Amino acid sequence: MGAGKDTHFGSTYSLIEIVGVVAGIIGPLIGGVLADQFGTTSLYIMTIICLLLSCIPFFMDKNRTHHAFVYQPSQIRQRVKQHK
Repeated sequence: MGAGKDTHFGSTYSLIEIVGVVAGIIGPLIGGVLADQFGTTSLYIMTIICLLLSCIPFFMDKNRTHHAFVYQPSQIRQRVKQHK
């Protein structure tokens, strides 16, 4: 990596991958136990609740800078011509 870049990229990426693998192993085990105890409908209800709760921070962020940009075809052609 070049100067000024995150020097802990490898360890950070490894941690993210490890969490993903562990969740992929533990998730079905917990889901199976819950489905056995409470039925599969409870899994869908819990999934919906978790998804809705995970959206709260996105809507609470007042300093969001993610904006969708929609370009007209003429604007795209003009930008392509500028970069030639």
